Amino acid sequence: MKTKLVIAMCLLQSLTANSQTWTVFGYDALYNECTTHSNISIFKDTLWSGLSKLDGTTLTNASAPAQLFVCDLSKSDQNGNLWLVGSINKDTWHHGDAYTIYKFDGSQWYDYSPPTSFGYHGCSSIAFQNDGKIWFTTTDNGAYMYDGTSWQQYKSSVFTGANSMAIDNIENKWFATSTGLVKLAASNWTIFNSSNSGLKFNIVNDLAVDKNGDIWLATGSFDEIGDTITGRIAKFDGTNWMYYKPFNDEQGLNSVYTVAIDPNGKIWAGTVYGLSVFDGAKWTNFTDSHTSEDNLQVVSIDFDSHGNIWFGTMCGILKLQDYTSSFYAPHSQDVISVWPNPANSIVNINLSGQNSSMEISVLDSKGSLVLNKTVSLNNVQLNISDFKQGIYLIVVNTVSDRIIKQIIKYN
Repeated sequence: MKTKLVIAMCLLQSLTANSQTWTVFGYDALYNECTTHSNISIFKDTLWSGLSKLDGTTLTNASAPAQLFVCDLSKSDQNGNLWLVGSINKDTWHHGDAYTIYKFDGSQWYDYSPPTSFGYHGCSSIAFQNDGKIWFTTTDNGAYMYDGTSWQQYKSSVFTGANSMAIDNIENKWFATSTGLVKLAASNWTIFNSSNSGLKFNIVNDLAVDKNGDIWLATGSFDEIGDTITGRIAKFDGTNWMYYKPFNDEQGLNSVYTVAIDPNGKIWAGTVYGLSVFDGAKWTNFTDSHTSEDNLQVVSIDFDSHGNIWFGTMCGILKLQDYTSSFYAPHSQDVISVWPNPANSIVNINLSGQNSSMEISVLDSKGSLVLNKTVSLNNVQLNISDFKQGIYLIVVNTVSDRIIKQIIKYN
């Protein structure tokens, strides 16, 4: 097992701000050109957006068995496969007449396309059951489920299509629709809307299920404006509804595009006014688009195994490296020891019980690599005598943990 040791340098006056590094992809600053990425997915720690994948710093088209229109829709399952839902292009400007669905395991493509009699009615989301069954939702023709042998359609008087879908830990299916929140439990359909429940906005754009089984909703649109009190990020525990308003919304315009839950349980929400994250106690807002856009508008979110958060935005793709937080076990902080601290020349690093090689990298405050070497010892010495005075974060990434320490360099 290779352990990656990353040392990120931060300025003394702004440790918290500079320990968050934002990287922009897919934006041409010279010509002020960018693309909206409404559905991104992390597959084997590589970002995909539809049939394009991030190769270093460039989005390149994957070599699929057929030229697909994929609704900008792809998602990685729990078994390490990437699923793409779309259709064969009829011509340059139009979608095909039927769905084309492929599974990609990293080297080979497998065709799981349903019968052409299904027609084509758009596609909006993909979801997976624990037993491996795959679902995808359409714009106006219900949802389809593949059980390993055949495709089945699911549609009812309260459900004709969805904006998004999620499956909870007891296999209930939840659908975000333009007429409310819809639940499918076994064969029973239930709709929650502003007429029969505590849901205040009927247009539900996205949803996610947390570890407690609570449903988080991204709600609202410009057709539902004027309510300046109620936030449009909603949580439903099966009985009670709670609403959150992290941004000051004096005109009642801040609809929410997307919501996602990271491995630490934090709630991330992309809104008209910017990006918000909830740690269970408080909301933190981000508004800088890092491009020429007036404000940050996130429309899709995913997470890789190294603790990075990826955002598909209205103008390009963003990666957030947040060295102040970890997606991994907090008890592991005691595994690493660093001394002396403060230091002015040599820093000793001890990793107890790590019988593996370590890749040691030193990054400056902008995230640029300034030193890199590989060692295979538990005890490592780093010469920091040439470093500027300031605070440094020592970040150790292992397969199961991210370990973070702070040191002070003085002259």
